[in-house]
Amino acid sequence: MRDNYRDLFPLKGGTTPLNHGSFGKCPLEIIRFRNELADEMEYLSTIFYTRKSRELIEMSRSILSDFIGTPSKDTVFVKNATTGVNTVINSISFEKNDEVVTTNLIYSSCRNLLEKMVKEKSIKVRTAEISLFPKNGEEIYQKIIGETTERTKLIFIDHISSESALIMPVKKIAEFAAKKGIAILVDGAHAPGMIPLDITELGVTYYTGNCHKWICAPKGAAFLYVKPEKQNEIKPLIISRFFNIGKTANERFQNAFFWQGTMDYISYICVGKTIEFIEESVNGGWKEVMKKNHKLVIIGRKIICKKLNIKDWAPDELTGSITTLKLGSKKLIDEKTGLDIIQLELFDKFGIETLISTIYPTDDRILRLSAAIYNCEEDYEKLGEALKIISEESD
Repeated sequence: MRDNYRDLFPLKGGTTPLNHGSFGKCPLEIIRFRNELADEMEYLSTIFYTRKSRELIEMSRSILSDFIGTPSKDTVFVKNATTGVNTVINSISFEKNDEVVTTNLIYSSCRNLLEKMVKEKSIKVRTAEISLFPKNGEEIYQKIIGETTERTKLIFIDHISSESALIMPVKKIAEFAAKKGIAILVDGAHAPGMIPLDITELGVTYYTGNCHKWICAPKGAAFLYVKPEKQNEIKPLIISRFFNIGKTANERFQNAFFWQGTMDYISYICVGKTIEFIEESVNGGWKEVMKKNHKLVIIGRKIICKKLNIKDWAPDELTGSITTLKLGSKKLIDEKTGLDIIQLELFDKFGIETLISTIYPTDDRILRLSAAIYNCEEDYEKLGEALKIISEESD
């Protein structure tokens, strides 16, 4: 069996890509497919937009829905998970002093959105403080439900936290929320393609996830799932041509999100093709992709810990294809790029792409590792050696 699938992806010679979690990477075959569609869109624009695009989008959405475990009719495409989150939060009719329960680990864009809603809607945000390295999912669960009260209108959590790379116990939290009559919104930016996903079985109210990360589709493709009983309330951020058209709430929901004005919808069309391509191209399909990436990121984490003599605290059962390590130093930001100088040095001196960040709201440096199907153990050996050299030079 192949060790990796580097030949399927656009990889620049002399570089080591270890940051798939941030921006993903699209297979060469899908890039070619996308370019063919782009040519068709420009050569025959009227035909493409008025007679072909909707059918192609619906076909792609159908494949995606089977992959993530949702009825196709309850799922729509959006540009990214941030768009999905904003769509839901801005659609909910919050009243003064309504409470939203979230965690300290949510993505910065989501934190900014909630702060905006506090000012504009006078809602209250209750934050569950979760450790960078909790012992297990039960610890996370207890922290979150412990913040709920009789005024809790929404629980808003990640499926896989961005900075700390923890898989949250979403199903158990959703079961609690359902019993209490609380809606639950899940930011699943990293989950689709990283872990097996059955959104219907999870029992959540709203779920949004990216397709450009672990599904490996082109940038600008994500989805939003909304339970049928809530679809009449959810409005797109862009009110366009087909808004409010349809006899049923579901028809209006689908039409409102289908057309967001004249723009490039090709990334949406490519999602289904990407899912099928990887399933057919990798021995064992998606099941093997997820298994391989999980195994590799655990190995990579151990390699880095040994090289740098740092502790590995993250539980394997809460880890997917990304993992976080605490480096034991404070951030030092380059003013021009806004990036940590270690992240810049890793690429400029060693050709390594990875993520050096901090855990909000501290200045403590963290390293977030990714493992994709084009990676191998030697990539982490190289990163470990580079970090060791940088550390010795800074002493």
